[in-house]
Amino acid sequence: AALAQWQVGNSTTAAVCSRCPPGSVCDSVNRTTPAQPRGMYLSLERGAWSVFKCAHDDQCPAVDDPDSGRCGGNFDDSQLVCSRCADGFFLQKSLCRPCQQPEFLPVLIAVVLVMIIIVGTYYTSNSPITRDVSAMLTTTVAFGLLLTAAQSVSVMATMQVVWPEPFLSIVSFLRLATFDLQGLQLECVMDPEPLGVYMVQVASPLAVMVLCALFTAMSGFVAPLLGAAPWEIPKAFNAVGQVWQAVYISIVLVALYPFQCYSHPNGQSSVRAFSGVVCGSDEHHVMLGFGVAFTLLYGVGFYALCLWANLVAPRMSAVSRVFPTYFRFLFCRFRVQRWFWGSVLMLRSMSIALVPVSNPDSGKGQLVMFIVVAAVCLVLQARVLPWKSMQLNALDILVLFCLVVITSASMSYVEPEDTSDTPYVVLALTVIYGAAAVMLLQVAYGGVRTLREYLAVTSNTPVVEAGVKDELASRFLDQVKAVGTLTQPRLLQVVAGVGVYDRQVIDRFTFLLSHELLRSSSLHVPVEGPRTVSKELARVLSKPQR
Repeated sequence: AALAQWQVGNSTTAAVCSRCPPGSVCDSVNRTTPAQPRGMYLSLERGAWSVFKCAHDDQCPAVDDPDSGRCGGNFDDSQLVCSRCADGFFLQKSLCRPCQQPEFLPVLIAVVLVMIIIVGTYYTSNSPITRDVSAMLTTTVAFGLLLTAAQSVSVMATMQVVWPEPFLSIVSFLRLATFDLQGLQLECVMDPEPLGVYMVQVASPLAVMVLCALFTAMSGFVAPLLGAAPWEIPKAFNAVGQVWQAVYISIVLVALYPFQCYSHPNGQSSVRAFSGVVCGSDEHHVMLGFGVAFTLLYGVGFYALCLWANLVAPRMSAVSRVFPTYFRFLFCRFRVQRWFWGSVLMLRSMSIALVPVSNPDSGKGQLVMFIVVAAVCLVLQARVLPWKSMQLNALDILVLFCLVVITSASMSYVEPEDTSDTPYVVLALTVIYGAAAVMLLQVAYGGVRTLREYLAVTSNTPVVEAGVKDELASRFLDQVKAVGTLTQPRLLQVVAGVGVYDRQVIDRFTFLLSHELLRSSSLHVPVEGPRTVSKELARVLSKPQR
């Protein structure tokens, strides 16, 4: 009779009426266990039920009696939050698939592919440098920008967002760019302990460096047999730097995995990339130690080295012939005036990798941070235009714009959160008020300048900027005289030797010179004849003004 009076919302443990733990379901009376909802994992700890949140809902189906089984789809019931597959299966796209024979083949293919990438990167990244952008440079940079976009999208896979199909499959596939070992059947070859898997992932960049050093040493014996030149250490260093910079988002993201803990309904938390590892446990402490070490190595050490190289590049390039070869991956892809942009690009990658760590429990907060980072980078890219060709700059702008659009559209797939929306309201108001303040300052500055110019005209007072304009006119005249001493063949040689962006500037200047300054329809210098540029300028200037 007493059992019949137990209320809905309670469960029984050892003949004692107890409240259902948060995150479970008790929708009927006389229950001996709480029900497990989809996406949750119930664990009996010290005689009491505790609820953990699974990394993917498909791993933990809805179960009325957890004692009969908590995991579905060939996941291992004994593993917390169904974090591993049962024996004979491997994890791929959040599903456990049967191991394929031979089991080591995917790993072997991956290793061979990495070797091919290293060899290809050595020769493509050390190809002859040209002032104009070459087809090889355009192709490799375009591939690098698409790889950066793939890594940026794969970062979204680590966020607290419920992705729909087919975007979920796309994101899962692009996770290969972040050293995600799913699909390599590692579970079929080795014991998939989380710490071991993490070490394989985080040490992959070091493996690239070791393989490149090994190839450099071997080339001294193999290259002469093939009639090729042995690998050089500066060029090998440049190749490793090229690979590391290309996958810098993934390198930093993987190193930060131990810092990304998401919360469970029972108050505990787990590492998002390894949901079976409870944050604060002994295993997590070991993983956290390696995470700190590799974050210092990749996120601080490598970036500090590249930043130092950018800072000393103008001086070192003049006194050392090998310095530009060592750090060519930082300079050669950008315009001469934007030689420092390699460090800025790495800072952009690091900022994207830090987004999932900023607020692991809030998908909304992560998406907002991602939008802020991508939008700032978009504005800087459109303003600076650092790449050597306009096509590459347009491609980078398009990539950043698409990331902003995709991230904004993903807001509708964020699960409802218990946290307050106040931080996001404050952020939105800060952006709005900041933009309004900038516009008001610009209007005020323009109004003050207009008023000063008006007062100067009415009072016959010399304008303060007159000296600056006189200096500009003087320098312009000196440069015109210097150009006038050049013969046309020499001038054509000089123009052919400058970069594509400089030629565009010259083209715009000649248009301005002929249509505005000289009030002429064109400034045409004939190809034939011994006439110099100075004579041509004198001829044009001698024309009567209309």
